[in-house]
Amino acid sequence: MSREAAAGRLAPREKGQGRIMEIVGLFGIAFWVVGSVAAGYYAKRLGRSYGVWSGAGIVLSPVLAFMLLFGLGHSHRPRHQA
Repeated sequence: MSREAAAGRLAPREKGQGRIMEIVGLFGIAFWVVGSVAAGYYAKRLGRSYGVWSGAGIVLSPVLAFMLLFGLGHSHRPRHQA
């Protein structure tokens, strides 16, 4: 083990890699949230609950929410016009 590692300090190259991972993580979170909102809008177009499907996208996965919505199709309940 090097002295820097033992002291808890990172070498300059390792600091750069950590920063890149932070940026990748933030993009991943942004994709997850935007995908969940998009799943909610798609659900609304199908006559289903925006909030429930956005929440399902956040908890499960936006891709899984889209696949479930695609499989379920349009709601057969009449829409309420406000």
